[in-house]
Amino acid sequence: MRISLLLIYLLTAVFGFSQKKDMVALTTYKNSDYEISYPKKWDLDTVLHYPDVKINDRYSHPGLSFDIISIFSQSIPSSYDNFDNFVKDCEVQVKEVAYESVVNEKLVVQNNRSKYFKIIYTSELGNTCKKHEQRFYLTKNKIFVMTAMSDLEFFDSVINNLEKVMDSFILKVK
Repeated sequence: MRISLLLIYLLTAVFGFSQKKDMVALTTYKNSDYEISYPKKWDLDTVLHYPDVKINDRYSHPGLSFDIISIFSQSIPSSYDNFDNFVKDCEVQVKEVAYESVVNEKLVVQNNRSKYFKIIYTSELGNTCKKHEQRFYLTKNKIFVMTAMSDLEFFDSVINNLEKVMDSFILKVK
């Protein structure tokens, strides 16, 4: 019995953990303001006003709405004289659209590439509940808003993949 258990353990350790995980092929979208990498099988829509883009995975939930990441930019209002005022205003705007004003998480993130405000909230769009992760980046001239959105019921299962795409975002302007 001990030998059987030891043999099962060794086979699992050798074969179960030595298999390579499937690597997803990526492609990168670049413009003069930023770049972002995403799985090749996802769709990229640049028909929006430059430099805005929409990246979506139409294949995760066939027949249902799909996971999406959108990036848009706008000019900076004069009220954003510092990052703290920017964060406060972003939070107020999100609470206005959040379902029953439910903000699930909020924090300021500083990594080696940039600083951004991250907020996760729930909203009702039409007759479906959506969950969003938004990241707000502030530069000298523009605000960049990146939003990952999925149906509420799928959000927890897809957010890791969406965040991998969001984490690849490189802001070229300061």
